[in-house]
Amino acid sequence: MNDTDRPRRRPVRRVFRFLVVLCLLVGVVWLVFAAVSWRRDRVIAFDLEATWNAPVDALAPEDRAWPALRDGMIELSNTLPAGPESGRRTGDDHRRRLSAIAEHAMAHAGAPGPEALASAYAALQDRGIDAGGLAPEAVEAWFLDRQPGFERIRAAAGRPGLGFRYENAPPSDPEDRLFLLDPETHDQYEAIGWARTPPAFPGLEVQLPHLTHLRTIARLLAADAVLAIEAGDPSRAIADLTAMHELARQLHAGPSLIEQLVALAIEQLALEGERALLAADSITLDEAALVSLAELLETRPVPGGPDLSGESQMFADIIQRLYSDDGAGDGTLMVTGSGISPLGGGGGLGGGAPAGGGPGLFGVVIDPFVGLLVLSRREATDLHGAYHDAVTQGGAEPLHAVDWATLDQLVDCMTPRGTGLLGSLETFPVNLLAANLNGVLPTFKLVGMDREANRVVVALLRHRARSGAWPDSLEVLVPEFLPAVPADVYDGAPLRYALREGRPLLWSVGADRIDDDGRVPVADAEADDAARAFRRPDEAEQGPMGDWILWRGPAHP
Repeated sequence: MNDTDRPRRRPVRRVFRFLVVLCLLVGVVWLVFAAVSWRRDRVIAFDLEATWNAPVDALAPEDRAWPALRDGMIELSNTLPAGPESGRRTGDDHRRRLSAIAEHAMAHAGAPGPEALASAYAALQDRGIDAGGLAPEAVEAWFLDRQPGFERIRAAAGRPGLGFRYENAPPSDPEDRLFLLDPETHDQYEAIGWARTPPAFPGLEVQLPHLTHLRTIARLLAADAVLAIEAGDPSRAIADLTAMHELARQLHAGPSLIEQLVALAIEQLALEGERALLAADSITLDEAALVSLAELLETRPVPGGPDLSGESQMFADIIQRLYSDDGAGDGTLMVTGSGISPLGGGGGLGGGAPAGGGPGLFGVVIDPFVGLLVLSRREATDLHGAYHDAVTQGGAEPLHAVDWATLDQLVDCMTPRGTGLLGSLETFPVNLLAANLNGVLPTFKLVGMDREANRVVVALLRHRARSGAWPDSLEVLVPEFLPAVPADVYDGAPLRYALREGRPLLWSVGADRIDDDGRVPVADAEADDAARAFRRPDEAEQGPMGDWILWRGPAHP
């Protein structure tokens, strides 16, 4: 070797030494991260599907409403004129047919005569809602002839529980498979022996196909009540309205928030039907019918706010699949193997890897870095729990007394600080999994207000039936017909009532929280929906001037 070779070899040696040192540093970092991640694996200790299905499994078969409701839909649908579809009808086929005839029956409400009714039918046809070519008289006859089937649906609605199983698919019940799955999907599952693929996140993938069908049943019952009122048959109408309240009760008991919101929609439909029954000129309700309605409204109250226990369980299920578990309620986000990372590393949950498997090579290095950018398991759980506690507390308070500032503060804590990736990661995963529930509270409260208004109307009618005249004030109804005068949801004061030219008027102060002495906020005295729009007390815009008219009684005593 001569001296001229040395300058050429020195750079090579430096590069070699640099690579050696780099490898040593990477090895040390790897060992440190490995130590940090040691025994910090996922622990899937909570079975969401089993928890949600436990009340269903506890019901005796004869106490489950869903199978009878499903069979009732099929029975009623099969008596309609043949449609264009061929082959086996699915649940959606039955739902569309029943929804169409329900829409046509609902057109009878408010139609002043045959010409208006024919025009309403033509408008439905133009929208593609076909009742099989049935004329108005034929629709009425179909509902009347199907009363045995309706009675079976009413009886099913009165059973202790809904009894629908929460499953990710396919349904375990063979009858549900035929009803809920389209033929192609049914055949695909049948070809593989109805095998199930474990879901990555059961709480996000759980199937709730029964909700659209239950809404159709409720709409069908409401349509039958409309025709019963038109025919002067209060007992049939009350039976339909009672069944709708029972359906709402069964859904309110469900674990998911969406079930509770559908229950509120059904409840609202029943309350509107009761209001129509109480205002009908064609029906004189006797004392027994009024007592029946009073008991129904008393024993089937609308919850003041949402039950978020199911949403909390869903969150806990997702957290246990995203985070490691140190055994003390804390842990770090494990991106790899979670189903949200393209890197794999340890196998994806729900993809065949053991749920408690280690983080893998990628995870040992990557997960601690990611864990520094996002909330820890305890931080995410505490923030989510505090928000749910605040919403639950708001549900227990009158609407005007809800602590909106605390709710806003919690929502703000869950909102990303910036538009970039790091801003979104700062409150991940709570900002992804926690919905803004501020708008849910008014929904519960306003439906509850409608129910309280119906109770007052029933009490007013009972008083008139006893005394022959409307009372001068609502306090006269206490305690014989009402335990107390209900409070206005908007300001907490008793509901307003007055006799105007011998006609009773019941109202709430409405969205602006100003008593305008029963004046509606729009020119059309019947179109006062604007008064229902909830406005928060701390908002500058307090909504339209005027009151929310809950009921106008007949002028005659």
